[in-house]
Formats: sequence, structure tokens, C-alpha cells
Amino acid sequence: MSPHEILFNEKRSEPKKKRDNLHLLDQAIFLILIPLIYYENTLSG
Repeated sequence: MSPHEILFNEKRSEPKKKRDNLHLLDQAIFLILIPLIYYENTLSG
């Protein structure tokens, strides 16, 4: 099981309000990480 799957399972078992906050945090992380990864790939590509 990947770390992301473990996180997802933990979030599912938590109260909805807290899970929603984690989901927003997830989105923020992806919005930051994906451009960074893409940018580094274009630099090294």
C-alpha cells in the first residue's frame, strides 16, 4: 500500500469536518507540488 493510500484511508476514518480540512490541505499541496515538479522536469528535460 502506498503512503498516499494509507493517508486516504486514515482521512476516510476521521470526522467529516477534519477530513474536509485535510482535503483542502491536499489540494494546496498538489497545487504547489505539481507546478514545481513540472518546472523541474522542463529544466532538466
